[in-house]
Amino acid sequence: VERLESWEREYYDDLSGMRLHTEGVKRAIAEEMKEVRKHKVYDKVPVKECWDVTGKAPIQTRWLDINKGDKIHPDYRSRLVAKGFKKDNL
Repeated sequence: VERLESWEREYYDDLSGMRLHTEGVKRAIAEEMKEVRKHKVYDKVPVKECWDVTGKAPIQTRWLDINKGDKIHPDYRSRLVAKGFKKDNL
């Protein structure tokens, strides 16, 4: 996972499409990563190990960002989700 300080981009709510404040999204991502680490969701290994063990590329991920609040009282949530995950790959 990239260092949060290097993320200089615009963020948008994945449900409404409204622009989100960068600092709020960064805090939400940091909170999610804290939980990911706490629950030991994955082990970081070299990409080559993934190919060697499974014969496939690593599963791609992306951040899903939403504001569960409103413009006055924002409540940003970010979740790390799998991309292109097919049921027949299980």
